[in-house]
Amino acid sequence: MKTPSFEVNCKQLMDLIHKLLDLIHKLLDFVFPILTVTILIFVWPVELVFKFFDYLRRSVYRENLAGKIVLITGASSGIGEHLAYEYAKRGARLALVARREELLKVVAEKARDMGSPDVIVISADVSKLDDCKSFVDETINHFGSLDHLINNAGICWVQDQRCVSDYVSMMDINFWGSIYTTQFAIPHLRKTKGKITVVASAAGCLPLPRLSIYGASKAALISFFETLRVEVDSDIGITIVTPGLIESPITNDEWLLQTNLHWMPLVSVEGCAKTIVDSTSRGDEYLTVPTSMRLFFQLKLLCPWVLKWISRFLIIICSNDPLLNRKPHTNGSCSTKSQLLNKVNLDKMAAKESQPKNSDFRPLWMAGTPSGTSYPSGSPSEHDSAYHRLISFTESSCMMDMIHKFLDFVFPIITLTILIFVWPLELVFKFFDYLRRSVYHEKLAGKVVLITGASSGIGEYLAYEYAKRGARLALVARREELLEVVAGKAREMGSPDVIVISADVSKLDDCKRFVDETVNHFVDHLVNNAGIAWVHDQRCVSDYVPVMDINFWGSIYTTQFAIPHLQKTKGKISVIASAAGWLPMPRLSIYCASKAAMISFFETLRIEVGSDIGITIVTPGLIESAITNDEWLLQVPAFVTFSNLYF
Repeated sequence: MKTPSFEVNCKQLMDLIHKLLDLIHKLLDFVFPILTVTILIFVWPVELVFKFFDYLRRSVYRENLAGKIVLITGASSGIGEHLAYEYAKRGARLALVARREELLKVVAEKARDMGSPDVIVISADVSKLDDCKSFVDETINHFGSLDHLINNAGICWVQDQRCVSDYVSMMDINFWGSIYTTQFAIPHLRKTKGKITVVASAAGCLPLPRLSIYGASKAALISFFETLRVEVDSDIGITIVTPGLIESPITNDEWLLQTNLHWMPLVSVEGCAKTIVDSTSRGDEYLTVPTSMRLFFQLKLLCPWVLKWISRFLIIICSNDPLLNRKPHTNGSCSTKSQLLNKVNLDKMAAKESQPKNSDFRPLWMAGTPSGTSYPSGSPSEHDSAYHRLISFTESSCMMDMIHKFLDFVFPIITLTILIFVWPLELVFKFFDYLRRSVYHEKLAGKVVLITGASSGIGEYLAYEYAKRGARLALVARREELLEVVAGKAREMGSPDVIVISADVSKLDDCKRFVDETVNHFVDHLVNNAGIAWVHDQRCVSDYVPVMDINFWGSIYTTQFAIPHLQKTKGKISVIASAAGWLPMPRLSIYCASKAAMISFFETLRIEVGSDIGITIVTPGLIESAITNDEWLLQVPAFVTFSNLYF
């Protein structure tokens, strides 16, 4: 039987251990900046030299694709279609997958004409687990093996006033479609020392207003395959592609106007596909198309405020555009938007649609008047002809490629200029802004704070910290009995009012219910903390869908219903993400992906809401909690990984 003195001694020992751990972390906080500077000065230059010579080696000994078996998802149009043509030119055998079988057959016929000795088409929906297993099995049954998997299938919807749950299918296709396909393809790729190419997006690394769910799905994709690369090591090569704006059915005139990106030049889909195939055959780990997009990645790393201002500028323009501030139409018609396009955009569309398929590659002097264009005099004037020739050339792939080559040359100079002149100014600005915020920080007495996942761990202790400062609390979790215990302690610590609500954040209706129950016309702070971290074992990857549902969608649903109330109070959102959202952690690939998606979404939301709502994104490392128990800690560093869990 435990005596009171024994319990006191245990408590004192735990306090001592906590103080020791805090001391260790303070020491590391001092040492790590010195290590970082040392790495930048001594290790980074050596790595750059190594990468340069490794790139030369891989360029010389690139893979011969003749006779290779290549499975491409989303192959009916856009990047997937032209990847099929590029592989066909190199003599690869193809399995083409998409939902639109009639378009696939057209692509397959062209691929055969271009040199592919064998092409099969498979109609399937990558968001369905059974379909993914079926088309991988069909590929193996037909060809006998698999050398390359191209995860390309994806959709990109611009967000309007619809409920955020309407965009779940975007995550299902963009993220889960690639994960399911990869799960079934890995054992076959291991046998052939094959390769996986992941067509993600620059939106997975950058905050793009009105594309927050799309960006989150691509951030999750990048995170997952970075972790998988560590797990499979040299067994399978993985190339992660982050394209910018590529000419495709997705990036049509309406989409470009909705996202306010119509001012940016598009990369030709043919050039993009060729670059991807070249990069995959070299065995590159990353590819950005066009390379000038890397400037924005560097801006995000070094000068996030500059990137934030650029993105806010896009939001301001969009908010002043009556075209984009309308209620959504239910039938998906684009007629309202098309009628409001100006004359130049209409002429551009007419010119592009009426050109022959190969007219994009004509030089300026050959660019003629689009067919089907009528003139009052019966024939075009010299001015009309010149006008249409100019449109044809500015819209051509040739022109776009010239612009991007120029930008590839100019952007490194801009990056260097930013490093020398802008970065020091931003550091000074951030320092004084931090001082200002430290002096005028918010008083929390009487504030209404909604905390999800408040029954244990970080959520529980956040409740105690807010209680000590006199905040009123709404505590949400599934385990009501534990919530009652936390609520009792919070009242003792100084909270004047605490309510507990049993709910599941992965359910949309539950999220609406507990936000409504909390709100009496206002709420001041929302803390999105609810989360789970399951270590991968031998179960099917689809069993880990709840990790994404709780960690990502739980936060998104709650935020959607809370935003109108937070805007009234100029409130704040705290997002408990994880350092795993930035780092590849074996056996936690789905967890990492869910946290990467959270970070991406709330970075974009921060720009969209501007100064109306403050958003703090927290990326904790290993925190003492119910999740990080001894069993969990022992499982994580084990050698069993995602790639060999299921077979």
